[in-house]
Amino acid sequence: MDKGFTLLELLLVVALASILAAMAWPSYQQHLYTSRRSDAWSAILAIRLAQEKWRNQNVGYTSELKDLAIKNVSEQGFYQLKLDTNASVSAFTIRADAISTEAQSQDTGCTQLTFSQQAGEVIRQPAGCWPAPW
Repeated sequence: MDKGFTLLELLLVVALASILAAMAWPSYQQHLYTSRRSDAWSAILAIRLAQEKWRNQNVGYTSELKDLAIKNVSEQGFYQLKLDTNASVSAFTIRADAISTEAQSQDTGCTQLTFSQQAGEVIRQPAGCWPAPW
């Protein structure tokens, strides 16, 4: 008896491995997109806390990230951060836009995350792109 693998057996194993990998790839990509959103979430939370600190020391919220000493790019570099220019005494809006040169720009439906606080009410858009307990 010969010991070893035939070419047919080897091709069959490679084909099965390829099929399994092809089925797992979209799920893996979606997991990566979701985990990279945490870059935006943490940046938005930092801005929100800085806004509250700013409001305690001033009349209202600021519309400039530089006033808060926060950069306009998230820590991991996946998102461009912006404050609404219409910030007021009781309202502000934070936007995190996926940077087009990064893989995160392919995160369908979640390339722009918006956090608004108006008179104590919090609005997060799109709702499906935010973690549940937030």
